[in-house]
Amino acid sequence: MKQYSKQFQQAILNNKSFFIAIILFSILFPCINFVTFFIAAFRIIDMPIYQLLWIAFYAIIFNIILFRNNTLLRIVLIGINIASLFIWYFVSLMGGLFGIFTSLCCSIIPFFPFWVNLFR
Repeated sequence: MKQYSKQFQQAILNNKSFFIAIILFSILFPCINFVTFFIAAFRIIDMPIYQLLWIAFYAIIFNIILFRNNTLLRIVLIGINIASLFIWYFVSLMGGLFGIFTSLCCSIIPFFPFWVNLFR
């Protein structure tokens, strides 16, 4: 067991972007999602579009950090994140299922850079 924990610590030291991704996906994104839905439930804000904007913002920052050496791939991924944000938003407005599509969008958008990094 001690050997596995040392291997995990070494993997974190070798791949800091993976460690940042774990922190963002496990702590920050769910907190932002929960807080914005909680605020929207009490009608302080009219529509919960702010959670989409926050998640797209952090996804773009994560793209910049993760792919700082490959400019073309970074630009393509930022475009994918922004396009996905607007597509999900307009589809949800037309379908009248804003909450369902918002939750889907919050779970999909931040994972684009993660999957591309995993399979390249």
